[in-house]
Amino acid sequence: MKYWLTKIASQVKAGQQNRVREIETRGPKWYYEVALALVKEGRLRYVIKEESTKKEELINYKMGLKYVEGAPVIENIKVGTEKVYLSVKDLETKVNRPFEGNKEWAKVEKKAVKTNYKELWLVTTPAGILTDKEAVEKKVGGQLVLRVD
Repeated sequence: MKYWLTKIASQVKAGQQNRVREIETRGPKWYYEVALALVKEGRLRYVIKEESTKKEELINYKMGLKYVEGAPVIENIKVGTEKVYLSVKDLETKVNRPFEGNKEWAKVEKKAVKTNYKELWLVTTPAGILTDKEAVEKKVGGQLVLRVD
């Protein structure tokens, strides 16, 4: 999974540095979940999954990169480098009460290896790949896999 997350992160970074409007990539089926979460959160314009008649492990995708006044919407995208499991309480702390000096936030920040509470977190959970907000709504914890700023 880490290889594929690194691939999508580097393709998005490279695409935005070169100011392209769309990137084409190939990846596993769950790539769509990751890209769709980024679309829902306003970080990508769209994702198109190429339908195939064959039963393939890898699928072709097109993703529309998003810019505001010429600047990329995604400033930074990082793959979770360590296995960080976040409980529902951890995610609720980030989503609902993020501010400096909050003792609970300090614990989460330490666990998530110095993060910014404004980042979008993608978490792999028993319910699939969810954003931090979706995980809180569904009351599930999971492993932090991608951080988008």
